[in-house]
Amino acid sequence: MTFRDRVVLVTGAGRGLGEADARLVAELGGTVIVHDGGVERDGKGGTPAPDEVLEALQ
Repeated sequence: MTFRDRVVLVTGAGRGLGEADARLVAELGGTVIVHDGGVERDGKGGTPAPDEVLEALQ
């Protein structure tokens, strides 16, 4: 399986399954667009996890 020449948008990619999906697509040659607000379901709080995922994918 390859994602070469593909662009994939992964929402919720800052942690959990979304993060795993983003990493897998990148490993398989795809360009990954990461989206994660870094907040809880109610919109409160914040985490640097999305930034850490972006750094790891570069």
